[in-house]
Amino acid sequence: MTGGCMVGFLAVWLGLCAVSAQQAKPQFEVASVKPQLKPLGPATMNRAFPSQVRPGRVFNPTHSSVYMLMLFAYDIQTVQLSGGPDWIREDRFEINATAGRDVTTAETRLMVQSLLEDRFGLRTHSEQRDLRHLGLVLVRGDRRTGPYLRPIDNCEPDAIADARKKLPPAESAGSGRLSGCGAVQRIAGVIAAEFETPIVDETGLKGTWLFQTTHSGWPNQPAGSRATAVDSAAPSLSAALEEQLGLKLEQRRGPITVLVIDAVHKPTEN
Repeated sequence: MTGGCMVGFLAVWLGLCAVSAQQAKPQFEVASVKPQLKPLGPATMNRAFPSQVRPGRVFNPTHSSVYMLMLFAYDIQTVQLSGGPDWIREDRFEINATAGRDVTTAETRLMVQSLLEDRFGLRTHSEQRDLRHLGLVLVRGDRRTGPYLRPIDNCEPDAIADARKKLPPAESAGSGRLSGCGAVQRIAGVIAAEFETPIVDETGLKGTWLFQTTHSGWPNQPAGSRATAVDSAAPSLSAALEEQLGLKLEQRRGPITVLVIDAVHKPTEN
């Protein structure tokens, strides 16, 4: 090989290495994974859900399953995750991981992906499947939202508390509650868990939103829903979405990305 060819080869090889390094997923500097033997209680309920852990330097859910960690890490709905043994839904783990710096939610998701791959041997692939799903759309043509769906700068506790004070008083009581803070897709994800149907955000609404509904439970759902009607004076979920959030669901069918589990094992020791 001539000197010029060797230089060219090295340049290409170094360039490929640089690209590979750039594409590598970020990792936590330190991570501990332990089986959780203590029962889940009211005081630790929020800590069970990775999505409830505030972004920053530390990621420490206390009662999470691999299934819950995957939903968070890949930002998918329950119906978009396929396969895997029963223990990934049943066994709970305590995670204590440190990023070494303040990180965003998006960066945390990638770090949790790395954690799952490293400690649980997780291997997956994505498929496009033709599925019945629901589109979440705005009711009003002028794109105004309902009184209980308001833009918010961030989901810090103080910001949420201030924003809730500006919401109008609830007009009715009901057994059903739907509330939270985040992108509109989060509303779709919360509802999708009850409908057992993928819900795709088609509102076009950007940014962060505070949302809150009160409804009679989960009546008037599309065929295939696991929900049952609840006798109450409060509006149905469908009516609450329209009246309180200014959103509605429309039937769709088309390609939905599904994450398929190829391999996973119980965690390696710390």
